[in-house]
Amino acid sequence: MIQYSLIGDYPVQSFFRLDSNTGIIRTTTSLRQDANYGSFYIARVTAVDNLRPNRVATATVGISVRRNPNSPIFNPTNYARTIPETTPVGSVIIDVNATDADVNVRFCVLYLRSYVKYVKVAKIICTRV
Repeated sequence: MIQYSLIGDYPVQSFFRLDSNTGIIRTTTSLRQDANYGSFYIARVTAVDNLRPNRVATATVGISVRRNPNSPIFNPTNYARTIPETTPVGSVIIDVNATDADVNVRFCVLYLRSYVKYVKVAKIICTRV
């Protein structure tokens, strides 16, 4: 019989578990809780047989994580408004909305700032819903 053990460095043992009998690696915690947003983890695994003398083998396991695979999607995809040049600074021009399959984010309001000869979008305020 072979016994497996995980000897990976931090943060591998915070997010993954190795079954000592089967060698199967599973997640133990959501990878979204990784404050470093790791996209690649390196685990070191040992296998020890139960014969005498014991023999040990070590393998390196790379675990690649796809982070944020989906882009936000605007609905509709194009926005247009015509405004007078006398529109007061700070006026709400348009409410734009996007959804994201990874994280539910609502992109809220574009604010208007005027400059000497033109009007420019200056700020987007986002909130999570």
